[in-house]
Amino acid sequence: MKKIIIGISSSVILLLLGVVLISFWILNKPLPDYEGVKKVNSISGEIKIYRDSNAVPYIIAANETDAAFALGFVHAQERMFQMDITRRAA
Repeated sequence: MKKIIIGISSSVILLLLGVVLISFWILNKPLPDYEGVKKVNSISGEIKIYRDSNAVPYIIAANETDAAFALGFVHAQERMFQMDITRRAA
C-alpha cells in the first residue's frame, strides 16, 4: 500500500510540474523579442528602438522613411502578441 501511495504521489507531482512548465512555455512563446539587433536591407540609415520600463517604444531614425519602417516593425511586433491573446480569450 505504501508503494502505491508513493507511486501515485510522485506521478501527480511530475504531472503538475509538466503542466506548469508547458504552460509557462506556451504563454511566453508569443511575447515579442525586445532584445538584439536585426539586419534589414530596405532601410537607408541606422534605426534605434528603445523601450522604457513600461515597454513604450522610442524610435530614433535618420530620416522619416526609416522612422515609418521602424514604427511598422514595432506595430507588427505588438500586433502578433495582441492577436494571440485575443485568440486565447475567444
